[in-house]
Amino acid sequence: MFLQEEFTGKQKKILFYILLILVFFWHLPVMKVFLPGEDSLDPSWIKTLQYAAENHISFGKGFIFTYGPLGYLFNPMTKEAYFLACMLNLLFLFALKDLFLFCNKREFLWKSAFILLTLPAALHDLFLLFFPLVILGRTGEKPEKNNIFFMLFLTLTGAICVFMKFTFFPVILLSLVFADIRMILKHKRCFLTGAFLLFLPLIWLLSGQRMEEYINFFLYSFEIMDGFNKTMSSFYADIKYFYFTLAITLFLLGNFLYLLWRKKELFLYEKILFLSAFSLPLYVSYKYAVVRMDAGHIAGGLLNLAAVAAYLFCKNMPEKVIDGELLRRASLFTIAVGIPILVMAKQLPDFHRELGRRISLQNLLFLFEKPFLPQKDAAGVYQGKSCDLYCYGEFDFLHKTGFKYLPRPVMQTYSAYTEKLLALNRNYTSSAPADFLLFRLENLDNRFPMLADYSILPLCGKYVPEKLLDGNRGKLLLMKKDPAGKANKLEKICEKTFTSGEKILLPHHKNKLVYASFSMEYSFWGKLVSLLWRVPPPVIHITTANGNSYEKDLIAAMAGEPFLFSPYLEKTEEFAALWNRENRRASTEEKRIVSFHISFTGRLSSNRPNTFDQIAGRLFHREKISLELYMADCP
Repeated sequence: MFLQEEFTGKQKKILFYILLILVFFWHLPVMKVFLPGEDSLDPSWIKTLQYAAENHISFGKGFIFTYGPLGYLFNPMTKEAYFLACMLNLLFLFALKDLFLFCNKREFLWKSAFILLTLPAALHDLFLLFFPLVILGRTGEKPEKNNIFFMLFLTLTGAICVFMKFTFFPVILLSLVFADIRMILKHKRCFLTGAFLLFLPLIWLLSGQRMEEYINFFLYSFEIMDGFNKTMSSFYADIKYFYFTLAITLFLLGNFLYLLWRKKELFLYEKILFLSAFSLPLYVSYKYAVVRMDAGHIAGGLLNLAAVAAYLFCKNMPEKVIDGELLRRASLFTIAVGIPILVMAKQLPDFHRELGRRISLQNLLFLFEKPFLPQKDAAGVYQGKSCDLYCYGEFDFLHKTGFKYLPRPVMQTYSAYTEKLLALNRNYTSSAPADFLLFRLENLDNRFPMLADYSILPLCGKYVPEKLLDGNRGKLLLMKKDPAGKANKLEKICEKTFTSGEKILLPHHKNKLVYASFSMEYSFWGKLVSLLWRVPPPVIHITTANGNSYEKDLIAAMAGEPFLFSPYLEKTEEFAALWNRENRRASTEEKRIVSFHISFTGRLSSNRPNTFDQIAGRLFHREKISLELYMADCP
């Protein structure tokens, strides 16, 4: 029978390359080679990364993002970047070639289905998922030249991934440490961690970066990863997704523990190392689905878990750590879990519609003819002037106007979500390197509107409003550098400690600006839970002079630096009125905050806080909150 026949060596090679070609062309139409007229959140940072690569903007202290200097290859937008990304995809496939090796035609059939079903998550993510077990499994083989070469090849590919997306770094480094431990105990040698640390600066230099920014890149990347988990806690979805993700995670861990227990030939330390290596991608997928609690990311995280499950059940690793007979069970598991997740998250219809739009030959040819950026207005009055963008979704507008983009270090306003990153952006803005700023007051979620790096603008004195413009996504305020501008100093007016629920009255501040900073800390249980799940953000309840009340999330990591607290501004026009003496009085007086209180009833499990949220909020935060209030003159 066809499904029972064994493969010859030549047949294995032929079928491997057939699978390689299928994977390559399946991946081709779903890559985001271009973004058709979109100027929303994701396209804005994709275009910025492409712009940074084309204009040789230095990463490190000068440019900080969750992606690295090779990050533009995740979503290539030019034909040069596209072909380079395709070559890297082939590199990832060859680095994980063990994943495609098969014993018989039944195994080839199921593995092919598994690879094609899970590939829309991107080959780089697959590499992250399978790297730990592949590299650790290799250490059990004899240290011959071919095996050493392959392990070094895997390590080099992992180092490339670090500079594509920094979140790969911890998983790859820990996997190599585990592999070296096993090599020392089994073969009395180790070299993988050292090789990885040597490959990193080499790839950094090859990507066109300055060596003096190398350390800063890692320091600030860890900072932005730490803040990312905290600030994204204001995203929320139904708690059933949490239980679903947790159930799959525990199921996979239980199966893996059972398989390790059956392998009597493995020493205890080897079982511990294999369990640790398997847990790394499992943990990443779990956090990916739980922290980013919107439908698309939940689907992606759970599909990653399904991919780990398939690998667990179908991979014939060296020393037969995994039983190959469970292949069919794993593939069915991937299909049974992955497809319902896509349907529940309403991603499957969108995916097929997008695939149909991109797969035609006419569309594929058009990709290589379309320019990356729209044509500039050569006669524009702003031609050649530098400009920073204090909003997302206006990159095309900025370029068409003739401006030269000059981004601050953390180029996304909503991403500077720790005191260190906020201070970095504010110091940069205070030195006023850009001729203009293009500003729109906006937020991704329910957080306090002025809880961002642009709170410094009314104080720095370096920029003054020039005009309101009609952008792609609403009104924009164009601000021009004022060489004669003077900084406006903050004067501390209040310092106190209070508890959640306690009502705080603000001092009268007619025609004045009030800045605030809050110090809020997790409890022991909050710190523990933040490792596994997301801690709900505190909620600030404010009342303004016109009698309106508002409830907004207060991100603790962002509220530690002074931010513009009162008047309460929600629109770009209100922000612009601060500089207009004729209109300022009415707008600032009506929106002046008269009182507020803070509660730990953040949205943990649903759109509306419930009893569970209230209990969890009080348990996860320290009751005492420190407050400092500052007053400043209007600009």
